Amino acid sequence: AQYKKVLEQFHDSVISLVNAASMMLNDNSQLAEVWLQRALEISPKERNVLYNLGLLYQTRARWQQAHAYFQQTIALFPNDLLALANFARAQINLRDFDQARQSIDRLTARTERACARTTNRAPCMD
Repeated sequence: AQYKKVLEQFHDSVISLVNAASMMLNDNSQLAEVWLQRALEISPKERNVLYNLGLLYQTRARWQQAHAYFQQTIALFPNDLLALANFARAQINLRDFDQARQSIDRLTARTERACARTTNRAPCMD
């Protein structure tokens, strides 16, 4: 019974994400927000839900909300370079330049480490 409930929640979360993505692609950010909020209720720690909410609010220039969702994404997934880059962008738009600089420094260091692991050389960001 518990397995079936978890499977149904996963299914509902995926359906909500797919619907939200479809709405975002069709420039219907209001419906995308509804679907993403539904997915968030089902899966509050799902990376794609948190990150896409951040992206949605970023495209609408709702920087406080974008900042909050990118921050949650990074807290749960500290190696998520895309979330970290967008987090820095939100900080810049919120005029929090000191924190943005720290985020950019973290992003640069992590990108160099990731690149060095894949190319067997460092630095790889010339």
